[in-house]
Amino acid sequence: TLCALAVGARDGQAAVPLLVAEPLYLRRPDAREPGPPKKVTPPHLPRALIMSACTDGQSTIRLREMKRADMPAIISLERELFPEDAWTPEMFAAEFAQPPSRRLYLVAEDGNALVGYAGMMFTGGSQADVVTLAVTPVRWGEGTGTALLTALVDEADKRGYEEVLLEV
Repeated sequence: TLCALAVGARDGQAAVPLLVAEPLYLRRPDAREPGPPKKVTPPHLPRALIMSACTDGQSTIRLREMKRADMPAIISLERELFPEDAWTPEMFAAEFAQPPSRRLYLVAEDGNALVGYAGMMFTGGSQADVVTLAVTPVRWGEGTGTALLTALVDEADKRGYEEVLLEV
């Protein structure tokens, strides 16, 4: 079970870092030592994942693979959350150019509104890397980030990765 991995500033409170300049490794208990690079396969995700990720039980969050049509909403949220070092549209375009066997990007929707996104890089070794994770502030604390991260970690597990790196 994944619990809170970081505590951010909210409602005027100061951020509380759980890790300081250290990567966070999530390792399966049955993991073995890294071996030679493995062949990775395209995502095994269903076309859409439906999960209730809201504490009030009234909203349903739908997770699906990111599409180019999502870029305006993603860039807007990226700039809102990361004003100093937001990814540019060109950076996202470069990620979309990667084959599905190397990258997976998901979005979270509530109805037609994009409320979050996340991405993972699959390198072919024993470790997959979470490269981005963002949730609109009005949905913080409702489980959307947990749903996105869980979907990425589950996909890494399905592909045979033994570790997931989330650098904070």
